[in-house]
Formats: sequence, C-alpha cells, structure tokens
Amino acid sequence: MAKRTPNRLLTDAFREIKNTRSRFVSLLVLSALAVCFLAGLRATEPDMKRSADRYFDEQRLMDLHILSTLGLTDADTGALAAVEGVEAVEPAYTIDAMLRHGDKEIIVKGLSYQEGGLNAPHLAEGRLPERADECLVEPDLLSENGLFIGDTITLDTGSGTYEDALAGENFTIVGTADSPLYVGVDRGSSSLGTGQVSAFVLLPAKAFTMESYTDIYVTLDGAAGLLCYDDAYTDLVEQMQDELEPFARERADLREAEVIGEANEKLADAEQELADAEAEADQELADAWQELTDARQELDDGWAEYEDGQQTLEEEIADAEQKIADGEEELADALEELEEGEERLEDGEDELADGWRQYNSGLAQYEAALAEFQPKKEEFDQGVALYESGYAEFQKSVEPLLPFLPGYDVDSLYNDLATKPDAVETILAAEEDKIQIQIGKLPSKEELLQDLVGFESQTAEEILVICGEIEAQIAALDKMDPNYSENLSQLNAELERAKKAYKARLNYTLLEQLNESIVHIKSIEDALPGLISSVQDLNKLHLKIEENRPEIEAAQAQFEAQKAQLDASYQDLQDGEAELREGRIELQQGWDEYEDGLKDLEEARETLRTETADAEQELADALAELEDGEQEYADGLVEYEDGKAEAEQKIADARKELEQARRDIEAIEDCEWYVLGRNTNAGYVSYSMDADRMGNLASVFPLIFFLVAALVCLTTMTRMVEEERVTIGGLKALGYSRGAIAVKYVGYGFLASAIG
Repeated sequence: MAKRTPNRLLTDAFREIKNTRSRFVSLLVLSALAVCFLAGLRATEPDMKRSADRYFDEQRLMDLHILSTLGLTDADTGALAAVEGVEAVEPAYTIDAMLRHGDKEIIVKGLSYQEGGLNAPHLAEGRLPERADECLVEPDLLSENGLFIGDTITLDTGSGTYEDALAGENFTIVGTADSPLYVGVDRGSSSLGTGQVSAFVLLPAKAFTMESYTDIYVTLDGAAGLLCYDDAYTDLVEQMQDELEPFARERADLREAEVIGEANEKLADAEQELADAEAEADQELADAWQELTDARQELDDGWAEYEDGQQTLEEEIADAEQKIADGEEELADALEELEEGEERLEDGEDELADGWRQYNSGLAQYEAALAEFQPKKEEFDQGVALYESGYAEFQKSVEPLLPFLPGYDVDSLYNDLATKPDAVETILAAEEDKIQIQIGKLPSKEELLQDLVGFESQTAEEILVICGEIEAQIAALDKMDPNYSENLSQLNAELERAKKAYKARLNYTLLEQLNESIVHIKSIEDALPGLISSVQDLNKLHLKIEENRPEIEAAQAQFEAQKAQLDASYQDLQDGEAELREGRIELQQGWDEYEDGLKDLEEARETLRTETADAEQELADALAELEDGEQEYADGLVEYEDGKAEAEQKIADARKELEQARRDIEAIEDCEWYVLGRNTNAGYVSYSMDADRMGNLASVFPLIFFLVAALVCLTTMTRMVEEERVTIGGLKALGYSRGAIAVKYVGYGFLASAIG
C-alpha cells in the first residue's frame, strides 16, 4: 500500500491538470509574460547602447570637440594631429543663420562637411553636395516647411559675428541626411531671431570664407573598439582631456598673441595712413586759403573802380528812362489783352471738357446696349452658321443622288423635301420602274455569260480589238490558198462569235450598271426618311432665322446710326480741340510778340547803354566780372569750408575708429581652449539617460508581473483547496498525510509557474 500511494496521488494530480487545463495554462502564460518582460527589458539597455556605439563608430563621431574663444587655425590642427594618442583631426565651421524660403524664417545651424571625414552624415535621400552652392538638410526640415529636394534656400547670417562667413547666400538642396552630432531633438540655441535653433544644414567646407575655424573634432586611438557608454571609454577620453590641458593652454596663448599682434599691426598701419592724410589735408587747406585771400583783394580793388563808373552811368541813363517808361506802358496794355485771351481760351476748354464728358457718357450707354445686344446677335449668327453648314452638308450628301432624280437641282430638291417629300418619293419610284423596264428588255445574266464563253476576262474594248484583228485576217487571205474556203469559214465563225461576245459584254456591263442603279435607288429610299427629317429641321431653323432677321438687322442699323452719331460728336470734339489749339497758338504768338516787345525794350536799354559811351560797356563788363568773381569767391569759400569740415570730420571719424580699435584690442579676452567630450552633446547624453531608464524600468516593472502571477497562483490554489475540501477529507480518512496531500496542490502551482 505504501508503494502504491505516491502513484495514486501523482495520477490524481495529473488528472487534475487535465480537468483544469485552462486554469493551468493561464498560470503558465502569466508566468511566461512576466519572464518575457524581464528578459526583454533587461536586454533593451545594453542593446540600445551597443546600437548607438555601432552607429557612432560607423559615422566616425568625434571623441573630443575643441572650441576656442579666438578661433582655431591650421597650425592648431597640425599640432593636435601630432599629439600621441590622437587618431584623426578635422577642423570645421559652425555658424548660426536665418533660413529664408518664401515667407518663412527658420533659425538653423550651418555645419561644414567633408566627404570621408569625421561626424559623417547618414544620407537618407538624394546625394552628397558637390559644389559650394549645394547643401544637405535634415529630413524634418523638408517635411515641416514644405521644402523639396531641388529647392533653393537662402541663408542670412545677419550683421554680427558670421556676417561674411559664407561665400554666397543661396544654396540648392541636393539631399537629406542625419548627423551623429544630433541624435536627439535639441538643436541648441542662437543669438538670432527667437534664439531657438530648429534644424541643421550641412554645407561643403568650400562654402565658408571664415579666416579661422570654429571647431576641431578629434578621434582617439583605440576609442572605436570600446563601448562608448562604458567606463573604459569614459576613462580614455578623460585621460586625453587631462593630457591636452597644458597643450590647450599653450595653443591658446599662441593664438592670443597672434590675434593681438595682427590687430596691433593693422592699427599701426591705420595710424600712419591717418597721419599722412592729415598732413596732406592741412597742406591743401593752406593752399586753398591763400588763393581765397588773393581773390578777395582783387575783388575789393575791382569794386572800387566799379563804383566810380556807376555814378557816371546813372547820369547817362536818366535821359533814357522816359522812353523806356513809355515802352513799358504799351507792353502793359498788350499784357492785359493777352490775359483776357487766356480767360476766353480757358472758357472754351471748359466747354470742350463738358462735350467730352457727354460723349463719354453716350459712348458708355452705347457700349452697354451693344453688350446687351451682342449675345442675341451672336446667337443669330450661330443659327445662320448652323443653317449654312447644315445646307452645305445637305448639298454634299444629295449631289450623288441627283442623277437618279431627273429635273432636280440641289435647291429644288431641298424645297420639295421640306414641303412635298411625296413628290420626290414618286419621282424616285418612277425612276426605279424605268430602270426595271430597261433591265427586263435585256437578256438574262446567264444568257449573256453563255455568249461570253471564251471571252470572260476581256473587256468590250479588248473584244472589239479582237474583231478588228479577225477582219484584218479575212481581208488578207490569199485566194490562192488551197484551204481558202475552209479558213474563211472558220474566221467568219470566229468573227461572228467575237461580235456576239462584244454585244454581250456591252449588255452585261449595262445590266450591271442598271443593277447598281437599283441598289443606289434602294439605298436612297432607305435614307430618304432621315434626309427628309433633317431637311425639315433645317428648314425650320431657316424659317426661325428669317423670322428674327428683321429684328436683328433693325437693331444693327440702330447701333450703326448711334455709332455714326457718336463718331460725328467725336469729330466735332476733335474739331473743337483743333480750334482751341489754333487759339492757343495764336495766343502764344501774342505772348511771343509780348516777349519780343520785352526783348526790344531790353535791346533799347542795351542800345542806350552802348550809345552813351564805351565806358558804360566797360562798366557792365567789369560788373559781370566782379559778380562772377564774387560768385567764384563765395563758391570757393563754401568749398573751402565744406572741404575743411569734411576733412576734419573724416579725421575725427578715423580717430574714433582708431580709438575704438585700441579699446577693442585692449578688450580682447584671454584666449581659452575648451576640450569637450561627447558628454557635452545633449543628444548623446539624453540617449544614454533613456537607455539607463529602460534598465531601471527592467528592475521594477517585471517584479509587478511576478507579484501578480504569484497572487493569481495563490488565489487559484486557495480556490482549488476550497473546492476539494471533501476530496481532501476523504484522503485524510484513507490515511494520507497532510504533506502527501499538499504535494498535489503545491506541485500544481509550481509546475505551471516553472514551465512558464
């Protein structure tokens, strides 16, 4: 009994699993889910870091990022390349720019790109840039801003640090790519616009015109073989950073000395140029002032001589003033008449303007009425065109029918089809009967074919030729031929048969033509109802056209009359304008005569001055020379003052610029080098933190599933024990121990959980 007991309990346990297999499978699946979550989350963190490390190695992401407050040079690059432990060095440019496309403005980072270099972009679409005016952009920049490969964008670097950083402003997008420098969503900040960078743009290095580099990227020996997020890699990078600190200080001091030296040299050159320009300006101003002093003395002497002559001139002019006054009075009267003429001319122009307004109003009314009438006219013209095209089509279609309708031409056939189609049908039937009678008078087709035996392939003309040949043979027979009678009889028989065949061929041809005519007439009779219907429709259209024609022609005549009236008004207005022009010309002639009078008066004054004495002319010349001299002196003085002020202002501005340059040189801060690792890259660090979070989640989240699985297992076992209390009691009554009974229930849960 003791040997059989475990087998009985084991059999009962397996029977229980079979009877409650859904419950058993549920416990198994729940345990399996907890294990799957644990395994999956545990594998996520290392997989993420290995994937990132593989991507960074493939794209040759820098291990160290060198920045300098005074920029970096090729000498810095060469010195870095010679440092032990450095694998590769690549100088680069980084700028901030405003991307303009249409009405959009986007702040972007402009990064230099070298094919086969460090921080290689991962090409997503398109191709790599080949020219200085081509670029790569990140895919989101296209999708979010409606851009496409092949579009041209404009990069505005502003008026600050990067004002002249690029060789050009316009770049053609040739592809999209991801950069290992940006593995997150953060693109950094900028001093442009809102300060938030939205995207990056990759440009060839030859697109930049900067005197110094903004960045140097470095990779280290052995770094690619290490997992980038492991302590070994971090230790290697930090060790190199420590080793580069004295090197960085040395290079920064050299760069500071170089920048300050270049600035001082340029400042010294500028100070020398300013001193030379100041000396030259002082000499030119001194020479100009001496010329002005000499000119002033000459003018003062000339004015003294002129005043002496002026007194004499006044005495001589007094006698001629009365004559000049009389001439002025006459000119005043003429001026009054001219002004009255101007008033009359202005009144005429006002009347003409009123006439033009009335004409334009009438023209507008005419054009409005014409526009309203035009659709009716177009509809009428379309109907006429439709009728004419329909009649032409009718004419084209009935011309082949006219031979079968004797006594008809196109017009008479059209009229009869429209008004009395029965007459046409009667004539057509009569023509058919006539042809049938002709057919009845001819031999049958079989009889004609019988007569054509031997001549089936010859035409009537060919048979006629054969007859001629036979007759020629008969005429040429030699009567001395012993077989003359026999041959002549044979030829006559052949001639008779050929003539019979010729007549049969003619009748056969006529019979075929008559049969074809019958076929044509039948086809005409079949098409006649449709033709009658189309003719009647066409005739209705013609009647409607003729009904509307008087109204259209009357309206057309009315519009032509209105147009003629408007044209006449236009001609009257043109004539009025011509009259006004003539009046204006006459008035202008009056003004010209008045001006001539003024000139004559002035000539009289001039004559008076000439006749008074040669001294007057000399005095006038002297006055002109003095006035010119005064003007030249005034212009020279103004020019001197302007030149002096301009020179002083330029010198003052140059001194300010030099002073500002000195202050700028003095304000140059100590050059600093910053040797940064990947841990300063926000995307790189953010990705590492995300992987760590997944590892932390793997330590907590599966535990919840295990607790749930344990709780469900406990609840299931409790219910099973409650359900089988009677069975358990029976087993105890049979003498089974508590431990033996418990094996079934503990084993049930353990087996399901263990398999899961």
